[in-house]
Amino acid sequence: MPYPGRPGLIPEQEADEMLRQQPDTTAMSTPGTGHDLHLEQPENLHTALADFLEGLA
Repeated sequence: MPYPGRPGLIPEQEADEMLRQQPDTTAMSTPGTGHDLHLEQPENLHTALADFLEGLA
């Protein structure tokens, strides 16, 4: 599964291992973006953050 910032920053196996070690971690992938999700698709980032924060309540 690809992760934000791909290609290049965090190999898939390393990301999977981080998620295995921290099972309460949330990961997401946004197709068509690179490392600058906040610049490339700010509306998607806003929605993801709002949904995440709402889930904490």
